[in-house]
Amino acid sequence: MKLKHTPGSHPISNLLLRFLVTRSDRGGFTLIELLVSMIISSLVVSGLLYLVVEIMGANQRDASRSDTQRDLQMAMDYIARDVREATYVYGVTQVKKADGTLDKESCLYAYPDALVRGQSSKCTGLLSFLPPFLTSTTNIPVLAFWKPESLPSTMRSACKTNAQNVGKSSNETGYNAALNAIPCVSQQMYTLVVYSLNTASAVGFNWRGKARITRYQLPNFSESAVIATGIYPGWAAPIAKDKRPLTWPVGDKTDSATNVVTTNVNVQNGVPDTASTLNTVLTDFVDYETDTVSTTYQEGYCPSGFDSPSGFSGARFNSAFYVCVRSGSASAPIGASAATTGVTQAAAAAGQGLNPEVNIVMRGNAAGQGGIPLSGDVSFQMETRVLSRGVYGKLSN
Repeated sequence: MKLKHTPGSHPISNLLLRFLVTRSDRGGFTLIELLVSMIISSLVVSGLLYLVVEIMGANQRDASRSDTQRDLQMAMDYIARDVREATYVYGVTQVKKADGTLDKESCLYAYPDALVRGQSSKCTGLLSFLPPFLTSTTNIPVLAFWKPESLPSTMRSACKTNAQNVGKSSNETGYNAALNAIPCVSQQMYTLVVYSLNTASAVGFNWRGKARITRYQLPNFSESAVIATGIYPGWAAPIAKDKRPLTWPVGDKTDSATNVVTTNVNVQNGVPDTASTLNTVLTDFVDYETDTVSTTYQEGYCPSGFDSPSGFSGARFNSAFYVCVRSGSASAPIGASAATTGVTQAAAAAGQGLNPEVNIVMRGNAAGQGGIPLSGDVSFQMETRVLSRGVYGKLSN
């Protein structure tokens, strides 16, 4: 017996009709649905992009900070090695005022009462005899010292070639005054080094950091020096006859009235160098604050027994880079003259005690590096203490 189906009542046809109806209901999205989807997608993508940008920025800032720290650490190590080889470091001396009380004075700066430089074992004021740019409004001298260095190769060759004439007097054949001015025997010369904090916006070319550390040097001979050119312009021996670093370059000669004789000064009181020569930038991205100080001497920055020679520069003192030189008192040998006693005490007070010691502090700031605006503050501080190997002025117990 056959079953009859009315049109549209067959199971297969019903299934087909339901499929077609379902397809027609899901044929597309409405405009509102599209807009909502786009907004949600935009928010998700924007959030992801912001997160990626922030992560990249943080990585770049961390990299900039690490680069700055590494660069500053290298500068700190360089200065420490330099000071370790120093034979004399300029510190702070104690002088007696008119009322009989003791007062502190930096050996870097000259003072109004020091009309006769070097008198009574006072420091002569080193910066008075050096190029003016070292004390310009954008340059703060911080550390100065003498160190021995090897003679330039040209001078060593000259000593070797003329060995038979080294040390001859003016009444001997082969005498050469210029040759005798070369320390051919020791093969070493003395170089004056001055480190400063420079805040100029450009030194040779535009710098990105807030401030930088510069290194100035006054050598006995330049690298290209030959016998004919002689001593470097402006240089004078720090240790020779009556001269010593404390009263350089005046010396200790006095007349019958105990006034210092200045005729033995052979250093040029002009400009032996300019800011662009022998004045190199050691590191950039050093912090700098323009806060003024209200006292003559900036107290509280140095450990007990130490004093900062740059702390006497008044409002120009800056805590981003400074040094503290160990000061102290010393006793002259029993029966010593008043002059000897003064020399001994001044040498000790100027940082030349049993062990000349220097505490170096510098604060870096990565502001201006990649990813960090110049107005930012990503600062950090480094500090080290160096024991100098110098023996000049070293005192016994």
